[in-house]
Amino acid sequence: MTDASLSSFANQDYAARLAKAEPIARSLSANSKPVSGKKPLLLDIGTGSGVTGKAVAEQLGADYILMDTTADAIVDRSHFVVASGESMPFRDGMFNFIIANHVIEHVIDQTQLLREIHRVLTPTGVAYMATPSKYTVLEPHYKLPFLSWMPQRLADRIVRAAKKGDSFKVSPLRRGQLVRKATIAGLRATDWTANSIVQRAESDNAAILTKLASKLPSPLMRAALPIAPSHIWLLSRSHENLAAA
Repeated sequence: MTDASLSSFANQDYAARLAKAEPIARSLSANSKPVSGKKPLLLDIGTGSGVTGKAVAEQLGADYILMDTTADAIVDRSHFVVASGESMPFRDGMFNFIIANHVIEHVIDQTQLLREIHRVLTPTGVAYMATPSKYTVLEPHYKLPFLSWMPQRLADRIVRAAKKGDSFKVSPLRRGQLVRKATIAGLRATDWTANSIVQRAESDNAAILTKLASKLPSPLMRAALPIAPSHIWLLSRSHENLAAA
């Protein structure tokens, strides 16, 4: 993997993108309030190809806007906007649903991204945020073991030694870090990782490890969450609209 290929980590496999849509839509639907009088609106930040965002919106019965910093990977440009998540060109309280699927670890000012999510989310809206665990065994972008555990300088050296670029360009967050940054931004962060594992295990195509993890007793699952490959968070401006509250 070269620095050029690291400019976009989006998975371009169409079937894989569609498969990701259902659990995202289910998570958002289970934690949102009905929108009366108009069709809800969804924003997909860092949309990549746009396939997942469009599919989630269709499953939710929502209109949608797909957003990324480049249009290189987008499949359908009819709903696409080029913009940064740290400075979004949308009015306050515009979106009922927001997706930020493996985006925040690539953002320089992570708190500013969260502030912008707070700003454009409706008072009863919900945002879905997925991010790789800092303590996952295999770092998912560079495919190197324990890379995200390392201090930045050591991680940079490992990436160079493996000939996968000149530095480690990903900033995964510890769970407590994300909660603190969300709180500063005015958001409530609810950890939906365990719920998501159970939801995904119900799929016929679920990985064996996912199905096994879903059977763990709740205390054991909570203890294992820090090393889960990905963490799923639901972000809200208010406390009453999340089912997990």
